[in-house]
Amino acid sequence: MGSTVSPLTELLLPNFDSYDTCNLSQTRFQPPPESQFSNPTSSFWLSDPPPVFTHQSPTFPTAVDVVVIGSGITGTAAARTLLSNSPGLRVAMLDARELIATGLVAIFGREKARKVKEFRMGIPEGVTEECQIRKVEVVDATAKSCLGIYLEEFPEEIGGWETYEGEEARCIIAGPAGALGPARLIHPILARLLFTHPTFTLDSRAPVTSIAPPDSTISPNVVHTLQGEITATHILRTTNGYTANLLPGRCFPFALKTEIGTVDDSVVDVCTTVHVSGVLPAIGVDTKVQKIWIGIMRFSGDVLPWIGEALAEISGRWQGTGKEWVAVGYTGDGMCVAWGAGKEVVTRIMGVKGGVGVIEEMDVTFERVERAKGLEGLVGVFLG
Repeated sequence: MGSTVSPLTELLLPNFDSYDTCNLSQTRFQPPPESQFSNPTSSFWLSDPPPVFTHQSPTFPTAVDVVVIGSGITGTAAARTLLSNSPGLRVAMLDARELIATGLVAIFGREKARKVKEFRMGIPEGVTEECQIRKVEVVDATAKSCLGIYLEEFPEEIGGWETYEGEEARCIIAGPAGALGPARLIHPILARLLFTHPTFTLDSRAPVTSIAPPDSTISPNVVHTLQGEITATHILRTTNGYTANLLPGRCFPFALKTEIGTVDDSVVDVCTTVHVSGVLPAIGVDTKVQKIWIGIMRFSGDVLPWIGEALAEISGRWQGTGKEWVAVGYTGDGMCVAWGAGKEVVTRIMGVKGGVGVIEEMDVTFERVERAKGLEGLVGVFLG
């Protein structure tokens, strides 16, 4: 099936702010997994990383029940849920780099918007069990009419929002938000899983180079990495912006200039750096920028995440005893859906209850893939 084109590959693309059409080589969107730019910019919360940050197994696993590719919030939630439901399960987590956390506003019909909002608001309760999350205030300079529509649909939110007008401010809306340090959420959980579950292995700097389909309907999948091969019943990709590396397919037909459309997060854009560094002094704030880093934003073809089984007609690989799964495509809002996505996809893998209940609009289906193939709607959402 070497010539198979995976439809899902077309639905996850890096950050863009231009709709210019140009010819780009496939390597720009899909760099070799073994490289993935080994010297990325380092985030502020990894200034003093814990030992688990670079953990590697004394003996690399060769056969497991589930391989989790990616060690971010989604992958960590998935591993924790797998082992909570079945403590003896053989789970291998792999990351191409060190073990770090990476880090849906759209115009929908009202019923879909409500379901998306309720899904996202239901997740933080589960996350607070693992990490102390603080409430903050968010300020938006935008049209007041949008807030009116929102509060009309969700009257329970009325007490949390306030508008400022006249001499107080110009076009300001203030409301509740949240903040947490991703590394502080993930690293302690992974360290505890290693300590309490001898069947859990964790390997940084172990990029997955390819996935081989099973030889027969009773054979497992084979995951090829730079550290060795692993046979696995199930494979879960929580790779978000790098998902296309492991799905047969082609590069995107659209666009992109300079930092737009690139998957290289090893270099900070000079113009952006100058702008950000100059803003604070310009507005009279007596402080300096302590750290500047970049990351890869991943945009879903229909703006919603993709959570569930990657069917053979989507992955381009036929299935044996197990299946392939994905929890990806967060379109810049991963912090509020990643944990729930990881839990939900695991309940589907194991066939148990206890997930967050992904709405049908986030299910991975071939019909949804076909509907979301065109990028015009996605571009319109962000560029108007």
